[in-house]
Amino acid sequence: MGVRRLTKSEMASLGVLALVVIYAIWPKAPGYLRYEKGNLIKATANCRQIILAMKAYAADHDGKYPDSQLGNMPRNSNMAFRRLFNGKYTENEMIFTSPVSRFVPDGILGDDDEKRRALEPGENHWALTAGMDINKPGDIPLVYENPANASWPPNWSVDQRWTNTRGRSWTESIVVGQNDGSVSPRELAAKEGKAVGLAKERDGKDIFELAIDPVNFPKGEVLDIDAGE
Repeated sequence: MGVRRLTKSEMASLGVLALVVIYAIWPKAPGYLRYEKGNLIKATANCRQIILAMKAYAADHDGKYPDSQLGNMPRNSNMAFRRLFNGKYTENEMIFTSPVSRFVPDGILGDDDEKRRALEPGENHWALTAGMDINKPGDIPLVYENPANASWPPNWSVDQRWTNTRGRSWTESIVVGQNDGSVSPRELAAKEGKAVGLAKERDGKDIFELAIDPVNFPKGEVLDIDAGE
């Protein structure tokens, strides 16, 4: 009995099925996870460097972070972070990107005092909590990866994980830096979805929701990135 050859249509269907299987298991593969771990370390280091620069800025500005200087200007995290270059609290534009991000600085700051070429639209990966200062509670999220939805609490797209899409997540986490300077990948609440928040910590709330306090922090506001889109 001869072996029947597959038709082109059947071969195409098997190819699609194979791609689906690969997509499903690839993020679980040990090599993939080791690669992600390395990139998470880089993202965490960048976030930590941003917060260190912000702390240095705050020490010279009555404890306030750079967004306090924006006044009535259009508010986004690019504009706030640009203030860090004005006073030379950092001169490294590359800390404002992250591995596998579409938002990559070109390293050009500009020769003017305002450093207007620093963090132009599309050059900053990191969102920022508005209205913070060094005296607010240390567990409030301060700097974190750009969200899919910049409401409070923000959320991210797990369906777009590991792509350069705006608001994408890692496999199961997002890098978050807090006001006390601690930075780490934080677990997401679900394995799929286009608008997924962080996993609940206690009392059915994530760290953004837990940050709200009637006295010290009555309302959370996300300064989202200027994506240039």
